Formats: sequence, C-alpha cells, structure tokens
Amino acid sequence: MQCWFRDFLEQRGIDQQMVFRLESPGALQVVTLETVGAWLADLDGDAQERIKEKLIQIDLSGGSILPFLRHIARLIVSQPAVGEAR
Repeated sequence: MQCWFRDFLEQRGIDQQMVFRLESPGALQVVTLETVGAWLADLDGDAQERIKEKLIQIDLSGGSILPFLRHIARLIVSQPAVGEAR
C-alpha cells in the first residue's frame, strides 16, 4: 500500500482492512483498501497527487473520505483485467 495513503488512513483512524462490497446485477465485487492503495501506487505521480489533494480537501471540509474511496473501488472493478479485451 502506498506509504502516504497508509499514513493518511492511519491518521484518520480508518481500518486499513476495510472492504467495499460493490453489487452489480448478478455479481458482488469485494475491494479492500489495500487494493485501492496498490492501485494508487501504480498511478503516475501527477494522478497520485491529484487524488491525495482531493482526499485532503474532503477531509479538511469535515466530509467523509469513504464515499470517494468507494468511487475509486468502483473504478478499479470497472477496468478490464490484464489481457482482457474492452
């Protein structure tokens, strides 16, 4: 898991073992925060920085970052697997 992301979660008391259960017709996808962190680590530096800034903005405004992280989890499961045609 990306270091800044792990630290960010820890500072906010968010369980790093949390999972998002994403339901779609006929399927249930389970994405852990560890998976989200690994996905973030694979992004280029600019994309990581934009996501980090968005998380900080949400946090500083008193909002919950969990809906945004759930949104990222949905993005992860919507991407085709490696070698899978779109």
